[in-house]
Amino acid sequence: MLNKITAPLKIAVASGKGGTGKTSVAVNMAAAAATALSFLDCDAEAPNAHLFFQKSSGFQADNPDEFFDGVEEFYVTVPEFNEALCNGCGFCKTVCKFNAITMILNKPLFFSELCHSCDACLKVCSMGAIKAAKKMTGKIRRKKIGGNIALTDGILNVSEAKSPPLIKKIVKKDSGPSLTIIDAPPGTSCPLVAAVYSADYIILVTEPTPFGFSDLKLAVETARQLKVRFGVVINKYDGDFGEIKKYCETENIKIIGIIPFDIQMARVYSGGGIIVDEMPHTRELFLKILENAVSEAVK
Repeated sequence: MLNKITAPLKIAVASGKGGTGKTSVAVNMAAAAATALSFLDCDAEAPNAHLFFQKSSGFQADNPDEFFDGVEEFYVTVPEFNEALCNGCGFCKTVCKFNAITMILNKPLFFSELCHSCDACLKVCSMGAIKAAKKMTGKIRRKKIGGNIALTDGILNVSEAKSPPLIKKIVKKDSGPSLTIIDAPPGTSCPLVAAVYSADYIILVTEPTPFGFSDLKLAVETARQLKVRFGVVINKYDGDFGEIKKYCETENIKIIGIIPFDIQMARVYSGGGIIVDEMPHTRELFLKILENAVSEAVK
């Protein structure tokens, strides 16, 4: 199935909450696939997929950037104000829909944390008192893993509040010519939407707990609003919590994989290992999940 992919195909791995095993599923699917693919870690506030690939390659260093083949600085556009030219009209404040500009004593006061780089303030300033400036908000890092995985991740600078611009650039620029696996941020807010809105299929990873079930329903609602097809993977399943299966049956949601609770898997993961490498008998399980997702995506 994977070798028959002839057009770009994006499979996103997401979850309504953190801790369900989303990154574990994404990494192990990529490691199990014997085909060229792009792996995009879009959890820009806490990217960690590279840690698993680092251990498998034997890399050790204090600076994680050294693991990557290249590091690119990421910039957004922000306004820069020249108060000497400002006439205090306040049009810039009026057009800013994100309240990033306020007027104090007829002079603009700018809050960069609220700015969405829409450039509206630049366009309405008749005095030429606002010009575009660049602000470095994060980094994009790239690494070739083995002979088949092109890893890209984004990491937001500490104190920066908005990751969607960085995520959007990664998805647009680094998606591959065939298969792309997107490790999306947890939750259902703007970063998640930025990572999955252009995906062909979303794997929603959940856990058989009341919290996992509650947040799965939020993730399902988000995927439906985005009109992206999706299926569910139940991780750490021990047979006790059947509500998720009942919900999926009632809502006509396909369960494309069930990963059993296994203490050895937990030990491998917590040690930074790749499960399919250290437990070869699991390779078929993760490969089947990926093949099921691809099959659903191309229907």
